[in-house]
Amino acid sequence: MTTRQPMTIQQQAEFIDYLVKRCHMSDGAVAKETYMLVEASEVDDLKAIADRLARMAPHEQEIRRVVTGR
Repeated sequence: MTTRQPMTIQQQAEFIDYLVKRCHMSDGAVAKETYMLVEASEVDDLKAIADRLARMAPHEQEIRRVVTGR
């Protein structure tokens, strides 16, 4: 079994953007409803992102201060 490296924050952003783009109509409008085929590896990636966000959540204010410099 091969262990994958965790996605970087940039890779996570690109992955979420990729999923969001699959929820738009050809004219760019947001679809009212979307059915997507999500592969097992994509489910794993979503779970990893959710887990990472859950671990970061208790530190949100400190993260905001570091990012904004305030």
